[in-house]
Amino acid sequence: MYLECCQLLVQIQESYDSPSFIMLAPILSAQLFRLSYYMDHIFLGLDATAKISVGYFRILANLVWFFGMVQKKAGASAPSSSSSSATGPREDGLTREYLQSMLQQAIKRLTDLQAQMDRPEVDQGRIQGYRIILGDLRVALLRAFKSPSTIEVVRLLSNIVKFKPMEIDFRNMDLQRISAEVTRPTMNRDRPTDIHPSFPFLVPVEGLIHHVRDTTGVAIQVTFPNGNVRHYYPPPDHFIPVEDGENKEKSDESDAKWEAENATAMDVVSATTGEALGTTTMSSTYRLRTSIEIYPEASWGTTPAELRITLSRSFQPDLVGHDEFICRFAEEIATEKRQQQALMQRGMLTDPNGQSQSSSSYSASASGSSASAGLLNHPRGLLALGGGGGHGGQASSSRRLRSLATPGSEAHVMQNQSTLEISKGISYYVARRAMFNS
Repeated sequence: MYLECCQLLVQIQESYDSPSFIMLAPILSAQLFRLSYYMDHIFLGLDATAKISVGYFRILANLVWFFGMVQKKAGASAPSSSSSSATGPREDGLTREYLQSMLQQAIKRLTDLQAQMDRPEVDQGRIQGYRIILGDLRVALLRAFKSPSTIEVVRLLSNIVKFKPMEIDFRNMDLQRISAEVTRPTMNRDRPTDIHPSFPFLVPVEGLIHHVRDTTGVAIQVTFPNGNVRHYYPPPDHFIPVEDGENKEKSDESDAKWEAENATAMDVVSATTGEALGTTTMSSTYRLRTSIEIYPEASWGTTPAELRITLSRSFQPDLVGHDEFICRFAEEIATEKRQQQALMQRGMLTDPNGQSQSSSSYSASASGSSASAGLLNHPRGLLALGGGGGHGGQASSSRRLRSLATPGSEAHVMQNQSTLEISKGISYYVARRAMFNS
């Protein structure tokens, strides 16, 4: 993952002065946000200095996101050839207030990281050179905030080329990756579960969660056919610690499979990420056994509908609302990429000329076009970064919904939380009966 962050940095620096940057900037910055948060919250064993290095990537990502949004807004405010001069500037165009709100977010993130650098457990010798870079950037951001002109914004852009990865010393880190697997339900595409069209139904969910210290933030994430995402947080007593030796073979097999699939990243991450404890990271494996209650929707129709079930882990982002929106955008890109790759593997995807496309080139363009059009063009998307905005079709809410094991409990909202997937998804199919046949 560290290598992937470095590769994204190279892509950003190579394209920042090209015409295509207006489309690439939101995609590249969102991916950088997502990867850095995975490194920060899914790997145990990162020391305080390594966490500074990971947070440093998000300074760059925030800057790139800012430029992408500014260019997009500037394009939106440009008069259209078909528009009448009497209509005046578009309401969603570039304004002084919009620039200052975006700059304020970037300044806060940088200020918080500089405060983390002052902590006694941070190796000052390894970060000293980056203090100067961040100090110069802070001055440029404050100047742009005070006078958000085109000239100041362009000056900010020059800071992108000054960024270089902050090295991470992994040699003395005992890293463990939080991972999970859903063992129930299983894929049932050929035999979808029959459900009543009007009544809620239960879905038993079981799984294994590896390398966690506690299960407080572990959730069952369900993606519905319309793209909505909901999180169900099981009660603590539905997580059962796995004793030493119990289920060890399955746990080892799961870890080996993950390492094989992520061999390239693991070489760096094993030498790269976590949460410093000073000694060996203590973690455990838990078995989850619970049930969730789901209400069917008329929009599912009577044909089999897919519910994608996965396990995720909540975390508090640096900037609540702002980062949640960007990570949601990144997850949409990742989801579309998985879908395109699956279609490619089945030989079902061709370009407009009838030729099969490579998964990498097509998925990159598909993610860039459709995800940008879907999430970034949503009328509430760009300015509703305080928590209310987002894609109407992918509301990645952090809502604690009722788990059937605690009947009568009230649903409540987990404030200031975002989530990261820690397991592969299971496609669970349900079929609503026709109303008059029920």
